[in-house]
Parts: sequence; structure tokens; C-alpha cells
Amino acid sequence: GGSVPFPLFLVALCMFIYCIYRFTQVPRNQGLTAALMLSSLCSLLMTIFQTLAVIGLFSISLPGGIKEIMMAMGVFTFDLEVLNAQCVTGTDFRARYLWRVVTPMIVLGGFYVTMLASQLANKFVKRIVAMEKAKTLNALGLCASAAYIPLCKMSFQFFECQQHPTAPSTLVAYPDIACGDDDRTGIMGVGVLAVLAYPIFIYATMATLCFIAPRMFTGNPTFKT
Repeated sequence: GGSVPFPLFLVALCMFIYCIYRFTQVPRNQGLTAALMLSSLCSLLMTIFQTLAVIGLFSISLPGGIKEIMMAMGVFTFDLEVLNAQCVTGTDFRARYLWRVVTPMIVLGGFYVTMLASQLANKFVKRIVAMEKAKTLNALGLCASAAYIPLCKMSFQFFECQQHPTAPSTLVAYPDIACGDDDRTGIMGVGVLAVLAYPIFIYATMATLCFIAPRMFTGNPTFKT
């Protein structure tokens, strides 16, 4: 297939993570900067576009042109199929689905690897900013917020079945896979873990941070980053 070589994808991922890290740094001892407000606005717009893309997937009648606009917003849902995973995994459903589930974990690991690489590079080239752990987590949180809707969509695709009049029900995202196939039932635990790891864990983490933020912001200087 015409997929991007995996090592090149990892290099591009690390470069993207480093750029996100630099962008999310807020000057110390300053109030809400224009960069932060712009970042918040972009995040809000991203959420709106992603919501429209998800609504576009519903089997509902919409006025002419509206459905096409919503489907066009799919580019903002970070659909991992653009990586042409079948060139890596083949046509086996289990490998295809596991690739989609594991890819966000690769991005998570990319943050850690990029942080270590920047710290090592800073020892030789001082112009390269060494990524701090707290600010790296801040950048990771920004990416998790932007990717939350696509991650939820990907996680629940394992359980979305469509009925057919004269044939067994199939997965909406994988029409070639019947919901009762052994390939699907054999990795049911992976589907459950994906729901727990992405929609539930990310939401619980964000909710916990919002709850403890007022207390931590005044008592922990590192938390302010």
C-alpha cells in the first residue's frame, strides 16, 4: 500500500509533539495571554467541527448540502484509517482494530520519548529547549482534549452493529465483519479496555483535575505550569 513508513511517522510525531510543547508554554507570572486565548478558541472550534462530523454519521435525514458539510468535517476527527493501516496489519480484523486502539498509546509514548530526547539534545545544543515534565503533561492534556471525541468514536465502534433484512448484523465501521464472528468476540476484552482507557479514564482525569485545581494551584507551584 501507499502508507507512510513507520519510522518516518515516528519522527514526524516527535517533531509535532515538540511543536505542541513549545506552543503551549505560557510566560510565567503573566495573566491570560493572547496565545492562550487563541489556543482555547481553536480547541472550541475543533470540538464543534468534531461534533458535526459525528452527527454526520447518524442515519438521519438532513437538508441538501448539510450532510456533505458534516461529512467533510471528518478530517477533524483524526480518523486513523488515513494511515492506511491495512498495509501494516493486513485484512485481519483483530490486527486492524488493535492498531487503532494502540496508536494513541504510541502517541502517549511519543511524548515521553520526545521529552527525553529534548533533554539529551539540550546538553549538546543549548538552543534546543529541554522539555519539562509538568509542561509536557500540559501539552499532552491539550492533545487529549482535542482528540477526546475521536477517541470516544473509535472506542465505541467495536459495539456499533447495523441490522440487515436477510443477513447477520455487521459492524458499522467494519462492514465486512459480522457482529457474531469469532474474530470480534475473541477480542471483546480489548473493546471494553478501550472504552475504559479512553472515554472513561480521560474524562475522569479531567474531572479530577478540575476538582483539585483550586487547591493545587495555590499550594503547588509546579501545578501552575
